[in-house]
Amino acid sequence: MWRFSFSQQMAIWLLAVALVVGTAIRFFQSRCPMPVALEQQVFPDSAAATAFKARAFEVASLADEAARRPVNINTATTAQLESLPGIGPVLAQRIVDYRNAHGPFLSVEALDNVVGIGPKRLEALKERITVDSAYTIAGK
Repeated sequence: MWRFSFSQQMAIWLLAVALVVGTAIRFFQSRCPMPVALEQQVFPDSAAATAFKARAFEVASLADEAARRPVNINTATTAQLESLPGIGPVLAQRIVDYRNAHGPFLSVEALDNVVGIGPKRLEALKERITVDSAYTIAGK
């Protein structure tokens, strides 16, 4: 009869368990096939997938362009103002309230009159904001 040490017996048991587990996995994979990838389910042909990806890229490009476009502080909503760096909901509401109380801003620098907008924040915002030229012409 063969005599195995304890470590050899454990190795044999581990191999036997691995064999049983592997067999069970193969059995269940054959009974329950893996679902088709989501992209293949949504776009069965590659032309539709290519068209969708091109449209998604176009939408992303438009969103990037809109993010780079300066915000008109005379017509912007609070949500549009909040998209600016350093402007949260409270400061955006202050800008709208100031605009409603004092009329349109005649220049970008006039934003400095709003409580919470100091020279440092105004300098950071200057390239991201604008005023409508119709207001500046009418105001002069």
